[in-house]
Amino acid sequence: MLFLFCLALTAEVIFNPDDNTLWSEDGKSFPLSEAVSAGAWQKTDMEFFCADEQGVFGMGGSGTMKNTRYFPVSKEYPWLELELQSITQYSGYKAWTMFFRGGQGIGQVTHPQEGVYVHNIYATGDTKESGMEYLANYIYNLKLNMSRLRVLKKPDYYLTVESEAFEQRKSFAPGDSLDITVFMKEPAEDVMLRFIDNYGVKQMRINKQDKLQLKPIDEADCIWQCKVQIEQLGSQSKYRAGQIMLKTIILAGGIDKPVWSAIQFPYQVNP
Repeated sequence: MLFLFCLALTAEVIFNPDDNTLWSEDGKSFPLSEAVSAGAWQKTDMEFFCADEQGVFGMGGSGTMKNTRYFPVSKEYPWLELELQSITQYSGYKAWTMFFRGGQGIGQVTHPQEGVYVHNIYATGDTKESGMEYLANYIYNLKLNMSRLRVLKKPDYYLTVESEAFEQRKSFAPGDSLDITVFMKEPAEDVMLRFIDNYGVKQMRINKQDKLQLKPIDEADCIWQCKVQIEQLGSQSKYRAGQIMLKTIILAGGIDKPVWSAIQFPYQVNP
């Protein structure tokens, strides 16, 4: 995939293009600033690649790339969404993560994967409810080729994970239950989910199973759900917040990529 490297003078982040979108980076140009600002990405070693004819743009490069930019945040628009079309890898340690200050991030280490990533900025309640906040973007020896980077009221495809343990302890453990719900724009024929350790992007077993099967709960087959009580999860006694990712595979449903999210609370055996 070819990109035109660009340093532009006018911003191409679009604010409030519709009622569902707080802001969206379209990748047509990337203004840079010496300081962290709301009008430009910070001028660092990170390279930016303008959108091609298919609207795919890139960020990253060979080495340690860090960048921040101020963006509007609002509790009315809780979802950060990015779609990775492909990933160019360079030699050395490989990882990426994005997060708003005060909140948990989403990302992967060693073996990053393509797909649609959805991240609830307010899942832990630590991000400010409105105003401007900086989005931190760390990329190590990768170029992320993406077609979407935006903040939304509701993505076309996303999942929620709920548990009484999150409310009571801000963590979860064996014996706790998870309610997992997948929402889709179009009806699906089948939906299944895998637990993934984001460090190494390794599959985790839950209750001695490789995957969870979801079932539709609405007549349109656009909302699928499962509830599971954890007996055993993964091979470690604890996982940090955001380390456990959920990879959702949807058959039909108008999407041909996995939908990724992360559980933003830590897991620990015998907490």
